[in-house]
Amino acid sequence: MVMSDLSAGRIYIVATLIALVTGVVPWRHRETKAARPLSVAGFSAAVWSFGLFPSTLPWETVALAGIRVLYVGVAVGLPAVVVFALEYAGREGYVTPKR
Repeated sequence: MVMSDLSAGRIYIVATLIALVTGVVPWRHRETKAARPLSVAGFSAAVWSFGLFPSTLPWETVALAGIRVLYVGVAVGLPAVVVFALEYAGREGYVTPKR
């Protein structure tokens, strides 16, 4: 069974909405340990999945623009996950500058 482009587009939109919620919930509790990098990771995952959505459309220039947006989500999201893991594990010394 082959998935149509329309179905894949819907999946990307749903993934974008879920990732937005994943970014908003930690942002509301940003004073909590490791909440800010988790929020940034959630928002960048939303950008990442939204960047995949145009690839399901029939217009080539729109699809290429979506790929460029996707790269922004990847470039921000992966370091945010690393910072989140370090802060959550109690290794804030690796991410905060020494005075």
